[in-house]
Amino acid sequence: MFTNEEDETKFPEVDFPTGEQETETETESPADGSDSQPAPEETQNVQPLEKGLGEKTQLDKATWSFKHQLGKQKKKYENIIQGWETKYNDLAARLEKLENPNGGALTRDQFQTDDDFINALVEQRFNDTWNAKLAEAQKQYEAQNKQNEEVNSFRSKAEENVKKLYNTPEAEKDYRDKIAFALEMGLGDMIDEDPELAQYIIRSDIGPKIMYELATNQDSVRELFENTNSMDKQFKIRELESRIRNQMAKPVTPAIGRPGMAAETKPTSLFDDDERLREWLRTH
Repeated sequence: MFTNEEDETKFPEVDFPTGEQETETETESPADGSDSQPAPEETQNVQPLEKGLGEKTQLDKATWSFKHQLGKQKKKYENIIQGWETKYNDLAARLEKLENPNGGALTRDQFQTDDDFINALVEQRFNDTWNAKLAEAQKQYEAQNKQNEEVNSFRSKAEENVKKLYNTPEAEKDYRDKIAFALEMGLGDMIDEDPELAQYIIRSDIGPKIMYELATNQDSVRELFENTNSMDKQFKIRELESRIRNQMAKPVTPAIGRPGMAAETKPTSLFDDDERLREWLRTH
């Protein structure tokens, strides 16, 4: 299959399939100087291997190209949309400037006569003032509604506390009668003059007890309201609340004595009983 002329090795020409690139294979001569040719099986295995690698490379290239083109198209349309938004904002600003060249302020050249101009100015000022008053009234209305909702919520809680603290019909009636009389005599007005004081009483879980104390004890009223400012009242109402809590925490000691008779309590000192003191003076 081959001839040896002038120590040159000649390989047979191999016809590869159409579309494939020719590949030259260099071989080393044997040590004995003789020429050799690759086995037919080795020659046949070269083409399919290279073909397989070629197909994989082409697929990767196609995938990368598709993704690259998709990214370019996305960026392109994003830039177009951004350009439209910029143009829209510019046009809106120009239109606003054309409709209100002076920022909404009226000018004489917009009217035919001075009277029309003056009337428009008066109307504009009236509308501005009216709208401002409406906005302020709406704000106050919303704030008042919110405050009323809070007050109603606290009043509901206070009613629950009344039922809990005065848990018999007789005790509840006595509480309501005493409170109604005190409020009629002006206790409610005195409390409402200090909103923080009123809120503290109504928020307290023993608020009904505090009100009952103020309704039935003039000394507590004078201590709380006479010669006191708002800060003083905050300290004193807390002191009153603490004193009432301590009284509520004390256990009720039942009277000890003969059935049907009140328990007798003997004074521990002569000076604790006026009758004993007078008797001692008469006999000494």
